[in-house]
Amino acid sequence: MKHQRGRDAIGLEVLLMPIALSYRHETKVHYRRSFEEVVSRVFRSVSWKTSLMSVEGHRNTVVYVLDDDPSVLRSIGRLLVSEGFQCCTFHDPDIFLESVMINAIPVVILDVWMEGVTGLEVQSKLQRVSPRTRVIIMTGRTDGGVRQTAMKMGASAFLVKPFGDLELINAIEVALTAKS
Repeated sequence: MKHQRGRDAIGLEVLLMPIALSYRHETKVHYRRSFEEVVSRVFRSVSWKTSLMSVEGHRNTVVYVLDDDPSVLRSIGRLLVSEGFQCCTFHDPDIFLESVMINAIPVVILDVWMEGVTGLEVQSKLQRVSPRTRVIIMTGRTDGGVRQTAMKMGASAFLVKPFGDLELINAIEVALTAKS
């Protein structure tokens, strides 16, 4: 299996230009930041992983994962790539939301408990910027109230860590099927 980081230079510039423009617009204090600084900021927060494997049903489907734990991001990223998905992992909710706004992402996996923000807050913002994106919530804590809130907000699945590989893959498949 071969992993690639990033995209070709022209594709990357097209992909990130809206982020650079919105970043300049929203942060008037830092309006002099160059495009290269914004690209650097994004790549420090994003890990692109793609697989050359062909798996029927979801080849080239991109799944975004947001968690503040690097080991969880690595594990889920490796699992998804091994199953034929393209995976983009994020540890920064703001970069995650910026990227979702400019890319049509069918499925995202959100951790509930992160430093500074909850997955439910991100889910709420995500509904406004990308209402068609299906959300899978994961958490390390069993909390019926959080589960109920996430599901009312439209989550397609709620997984409690540690969960099995098949449980996650099945949840993604159900989310993809429900979307179409």
